[in-house]
Amino acid sequence: MVLSGALVFVVAYAVAAAWALSSGGPRRLWLTGAATLVFIAVATFLLGRHFAVPSPSRLFLVMMAFTAPGVVVPTVLLSVASSPRAGWAERLAMAGLGVCVGLLGGLVLVVRGLGAW
Repeated sequence: MVLSGALVFVVAYAVAAAWALSSGGPRRLWLTGAATLVFIAVATFLLGRHFAVPSPSRLFLVMMAFTAPGVVVPTVLLSVASSPRAGWAERLAMAGLGVCVGLLGGLVLVVRGLGAW
């Protein structure tokens, strides 16, 4: 279940980040990243309340540590490394790679840093 959720996250955010940079430039890209992080935070608190999690703050910490690098890495990568002449497919590939690297970094952070496994 977690793998399918991560796959949906990878595809959705990579497409959204590539679109945001193509249509609105770096400003829209950063606003899309910020909105995604706020959405993840709100969804974490709502799901934590719905499932009566014993420690909502721990759930929030683990979810943000796992997913935030998957949002921040492609945002930084696209805003720094993307040229104005790059096509939509190149930006999408770069965003997809950034999300995958970010999720892998988030997984390492959660497992090694927080000891949540």
